[in-house]
Amino acid sequence: MPQNVLESNESKTEAERGDSDMNTKEIATEYRLTHWAGIMRERSERGLIIRDYCKQSGFHENVYYYCQRKLKEAGAEKIKSSGISGRYLLSLRLRKL
Repeated sequence: MPQNVLESNESKTEAERGDSDMNTKEIATEYRLTHWAGIMRERSERGLIIRDYCKQSGFHENVYYYCQRKLKEAGAEKIKSSGISGRYLLSLRLRKL
């Protein structure tokens, strides 16, 4: 490893190293959420009930429901942090119908 890379890593404070770890965790979480959103979209497009889809795909229903809950929580958190009101989002959804 080049000397300047070693020096730059050694000069990082513990907080700076923690920030990069947090970014890695956030990236991993975002990847998993995106992956599971695709799985749920596939199930919906195929028109299968959750039980049948899970049997065909080889994973337990509880895992599906756990990930579904995590997706909902992540979506709710994004809405909450964006400052958009639930009433506004509902009005947008109703317009699409």
